[in-house]
Amino acid sequence: MDASLSMVFLARYHAERLAHGLPPVLPLNLQRGTILREPYNSHLTDTNSGRNWTPRPPNVPIQDTMSNAIPDAPFFVSVDNRTINLGRILESIALRTLLSAFQGQVPIDNVQGIDLLGDVIEASAYSLNPEYYGYYGVHNTGHVLISLVLDPVQELGLPPGVMGDTATGDWPLVFDGVEVLNVKVVAPGLPANSLETFWSERQFDLSRGLDFNRTAVQGPILTWYEYCGAYDIWIIDSSRFPVSIHCDLNTIFLQNILQDSQRARRATFRIYLAPRFDEKGRRYVLEEQRRRFFILDKFTVALNPGMNKVVRNSADSLLTIDFPQSYRELQTDVANQTPDCGCGWPHHLLIPKGTPTGMAFDLFVMATDARLDAVPQSGRGSVCRSAPIYCGIVGERYPDARPMGYRFDRPIYSNNNINPLDPRFDDVPGPITLEEWVSEVPNMAVNRVVVTHIDELRSGSGAGFSGGNTGGEGLPSFASPNVDTTLQDVLPPPN
Repeated sequence: MDASLSMVFLARYHAERLAHGLPPVLPLNLQRGTILREPYNSHLTDTNSGRNWTPRPPNVPIQDTMSNAIPDAPFFVSVDNRTINLGRILESIALRTLLSAFQGQVPIDNVQGIDLLGDVIEASAYSLNPEYYGYYGVHNTGHVLISLVLDPVQELGLPPGVMGDTATGDWPLVFDGVEVLNVKVVAPGLPANSLETFWSERQFDLSRGLDFNRTAVQGPILTWYEYCGAYDIWIIDSSRFPVSIHCDLNTIFLQNILQDSQRARRATFRIYLAPRFDEKGRRYVLEEQRRRFFILDKFTVALNPGMNKVVRNSADSLLTIDFPQSYRELQTDVANQTPDCGCGWPHHLLIPKGTPTGMAFDLFVMATDARLDAVPQSGRGSVCRSAPIYCGIVGERYPDARPMGYRFDRPIYSNNNINPLDPRFDDVPGPITLEEWVSEVPNMAVNRVVVTHIDELRSGSGAGFSGGNTGGEGLPSFASPNVDTTLQDVLPPPN
């Protein structure tokens, strides 16, 4: 989950950089001689110690560290040892097996493989071989090396940089019998497949993130925000928009597959977005673009034989959540006593900012078999309205049997029968463009969407939603009757 969300963050960050005319993010290879050329100042404070995170000037070399500045981190971290451990992990990925301290070679080209690999990279207590792959993990040691780069041996007594806080098998593509004919976005007052973002003004309760219970402050601490120039933070808003998906459940084909042409099917719809062009105006090839896709929503639908029209309101996205509650309200609300309440991607950032002249994106939709997607749940998980795509469900397994980021989580091949985990097909070329790939898979559809940023302040707040299927105050529900818009989306479908 951590790895997948990191990729989503990078994809969204990349889209926002393109909208601001900035170049793409370059990969950082931490090894002996690596220079951190970019300066960084988070302007943040460590909530535990109350000390400011140390800013980083430009052109600082990575060095071995000997420091107790980061709790629970090893005193000595070697750049060379980390390079060796990373090489062993990459070799194991190429071989599709991990070397266990007690079990020999353990395959990772299966459902459990990503968990085993995550235990090794993060070096959790479940790591198969911490002595071979590293006791503290290449991910965690990377945090240490970067955060202590200005004071690696604690000569100056500087606090670490913000990076010292780590908080900051294939499936078949084709869904037999289901064809997605087209997908489009409709926003009020705009042409089809057009979206606008704009500035919004909103009242914000500071006690949502600060505990004033031990002070003399009484009542909510309110402020209004529109733009904060000191830290170059922009707050944008986008109109709520329904996504309309037309799909054909082929009755004749259903009869061949299900032996019952009248039987309904349940489908999981996955909606993704990605920039269409790079910073030079060049059309992305698919292997580049698949790393730029980020999820907007995922939900289940009951499909009837014949034509189906599915309409999904962006306000019902299971990725996002609004933040209307204060710290005191969270304490007194019985339904929000679990830590995941309030967890989710901010709804006003669901869509990237776009540009004044219009920024082109590709909207991708895929239908998959909900029976294969379902994960058994106990029903004893969190009861609050969280964002299960982003946060999962506390006390339950992640509510999707397919890999996070499916189907952009791995290279794409032209032949749908190829298993991408089979090393014999490592050099098989894939489709060049997104449209070429989608044309091969009937249960996929793609459309071009233009996001335009309007540099004006608009009254009201579309930044969040008021819950349920209303789509927010004053907005009608755009959900089709056969669309689940509650947490039942991610629970097993009824038999």
